[in-house]
Amino acid sequence: GHDRRGHARDARAQRSGVIITLGNTPMTLVRGIRTSLRVYEYECTEQISSRVTPLLALLQARGALTPAEAAIARREVARGIGVLLGRQRADGGIGYWSAGDWTTPWLTAYAANVIIEAKELGVPVDSAALARLSEYVRGAPREEPKDRGPLQWWYGRRSTRLADQVAAVDFLSRAGQADRPAENELLRNAPFMLRED
Repeated sequence: GHDRRGHARDARAQRSGVIITLGNTPMTLVRGIRTSLRVYEYECTEQISSRVTPLLALLQARGALTPAEAAIARREVARGIGVLLGRQRADGGIGYWSAGDWTTPWLTAYAANVIIEAKELGVPVDSAALARLSEYVRGAPREEPKDRGPLQWWYGRRSTRLADQVAAVDFLSRAGQADRPAENELLRNAPFMLRED
């Protein structure tokens, strides 16, 4: 219909739609938002890693995705991993925006955990790139980061440095290269860590 000025009523209703998905598990919610988990290659490394993480969880959960949905999720994961590895610096770290950008051990370990989890699900990952990641992260518990970018001021806090080290030993453990002395040293420093670490 039209209103008294001749404008179409219900135009929005004709072009819009609502999709309702019902279910009795949290996976229903996750499946519902999966369309917002598209990898956008111009986001920062942390954002891309955070978008890939729930896609990996969906791929691991049996029956969470139809075969067609799983294929789409795998493509998005592979795309995200490609973007992350494209940001790998000469020292092995993953840059915040590009291979020429700053990084921290926490940022690199966060991205590296996503990369290794994707590899475990069959996404192709270059072994040389993984070795360089491990080498960069392995130095985190022992060395002061040289390139902190805009986070320089944040590293005045002991808890920030410890967070880097926790992320590093977590990744190394997942990669099958556990650093027991560094883990034990972190246990001794637990009172100085942030709650999440």
